[in-house]
Amino acid sequence: MGIVVTSAGTDYLTISWETNSSSSQDGGRVYVYKDSDQVQMLEASSGQKVNATNLQPGTQYSIKVVTLSKGKTSAESQPLGDNTVPLPPTLSSVQAVDTKTLMITWTTQGAHVSVGFPD
Repeated sequence: MGIVVTSAGTDYLTISWETNSSSSQDGGRVYVYKDSDQVQMLEASSGQKVNATNLQPGTQYSIKVVTLSKGKTSAESQPLGDNTVPLPPTLSSVQAVDTKTLMITWTTQGAHVSVGFPD
């Protein structure tokens, strides 16, 4: 089963999934986890798409899906990890260092993401 996040915002993820075309299904259940704790269970009574809302900005979530067919559930999918969009930074100050250089400081809100650069 293939799970994909089709859109993301600061507080939501739109999740869809695809199954084998020969599989009959009546919908599915989507489980959303943060740090191994389940934060939401969403059910699609028909179709293969749900919106997980009220999530935290800039946060990594793990998503699993089970499909439903005539009262039976499939095995859980492999988890998919994806992030909500972080909030924009807030500009704190802009200061001229000299005629060619500015010192700009800003703050971020919510979860922080670290980026590493190769040596």
